[in-house]
Amino acid sequence: MGAKRAVILLILIVAVVIGFCSYRRSSRNAVDKILSEKQLVSILICGGNKFNDNKHRFNCVLTINTETKRAGIVFLPPNFAIDIDDDGNAVKLEDVDVRDFSDMSRAFYKSFRIKPQFYAVFYAPDARKITNIVEGIDIFLPESSAAVHSSVYGMNYLDGEKIMNFINMNDSIYSKYDRLQDIFLTLFEKREMYMKFMNKYTANEIRSSIVTNLQNNEIMSISEILSSCEELNCINLPGRVSDDGMFSADEISFKMYEDTFLRWLIVKEKNAPNIRVKILNATDIPGLAKRVRSALMREGISVIEFGTHQMNNLEESVIISNKGNNNDIKLVSELTGIKKVYHSVDSTQVYDLTILVGKDMVK
Repeated sequence: MGAKRAVILLILIVAVVIGFCSYRRSSRNAVDKILSEKQLVSILICGGNKFNDNKHRFNCVLTINTETKRAGIVFLPPNFAIDIDDDGNAVKLEDVDVRDFSDMSRAFYKSFRIKPQFYAVFYAPDARKITNIVEGIDIFLPESSAAVHSSVYGMNYLDGEKIMNFINMNDSIYSKYDRLQDIFLTLFEKREMYMKFMNKYTANEIRSSIVTNLQNNEIMSISEILSSCEELNCINLPGRVSDDGMFSADEISFKMYEDTFLRWLIVKEKNAPNIRVKILNATDIPGLAKRVRSALMREGISVIEFGTHQMNNLEESVIISNKGNNNDIKLVSELTGIKKVYHSVDSTQVYDLTILVGKDMVK
């Protein structure tokens, strides 16, 4: 009997310890601790269309600075060279198991000075599910994309299945990154509307679908601080591909990354505008594109092309973001008075924004 009581007591003690540890895990909030120490909050987001032994072609790092109220996303190519063992022997990022997250985080900091504390792994079914939870996303489709999706030029409602088709309409990883930037920038632009979906139920649904080291309350905290940010900047990490097929940042490309992204993220300062704009008259009223061009150039904005759009009856002018920087959009919107903004990122283009001038510019 004594031995039996000892076994029962041991089982009870183990149950209490497990319960206490589970409670501590569920009630912790590492995000709050990071913010109290005035550090950046950073999350590695990775995934793919299907499971591949915890290795992923899609990788980006979302970083939030609550001091500057800025958030940035760096997209990493699958062949990004990462020295996971810190022994001078780099491997391709797509060949690294995400379960080596602590080593990945250290290697990321060594390469581009951002050290994620958290990770989240998404696959196609997760993206479909989350898109449907927020009741779909309105995405701007240019002529080429609209034709692929049998949709119309302009804004289109995309549910979870259509979002996946939108991301995967081109096999190039950089094309997929452009489409993901469209989605992230759209969600950020309309964050007040989408925050209504962010509650304990949604956090639990997201966490139950994905692989992550985030707790439910940490997901809530990240959503809240991201929604309070004023600017979002998305970039593909600059660099070059060596003869062995590995992608890395040399001194010149790292300086570019540091000047255009890292310093912007960390230091709250206003830089002189370096925005390249394409302006197209989308009406049958002559001279409107030239008028907008003159106004922007007086403010130091570079207009690298202007002309006529095939559409000639646009009522309300539109700014289309061709790069992943919403601060450029805010500035040009303020200068022109154009409030309608769409996102159609194309990393192959030299211009940052396209303005379609409508009849409202006659006023």
